[in-house]
Amino acid sequence: MENNSQLEKAYKELCKVIQPKYIYKEYDFIRTEDGIIIDDVEFKSKKLLNHLRNSTSIILFGATIGVGADTLVRKYSVTDLAMTSVAHCVGASLVENLCDIACDELKKEIKGEHRPRFSPGYGDLDISSQMDFFRLLPMTTQLGV
Repeated sequence: MENNSQLEKAYKELCKVIQPKYIYKEYDFIRTEDGIIIDDVEFKSKKLLNHLRNSTSIILFGATIGVGADTLVRKYSVTDLAMTSVAHCVGASLVENLCDIACDELKKEIKGEHRPRFSPGYGDLDISSQMDFFRLLPMTTQLGV
């Protein structure tokens, strides 16, 4: 029973401090033998290339629930280690939910066929390519990330 109360507590406290935001931009891209190029930024991933096989453009988006969530998790790391893990997991779930909402809104706004999300760390797209998103999207200035 304690686990449920910890989940509820983390959820309620996170909901008080989060500031969900997302940004996006649609790009044309160039196919290469082992990936794609967007505005001179290369993403090496044959799985991404296959994922985009029938696509003519790509939508990049970034999302955050804000620094308040990080602050709360840091607070728990000093006062309650178990709650640190719980709050981190709940925060990750809230970010995933925000990404689902963003994708649903983008499907309504941008006509055409839409493919499922594909993120750095999926398949053979290295997690380090996440930094390239910062070169293509104003994530720091608009999202505070």
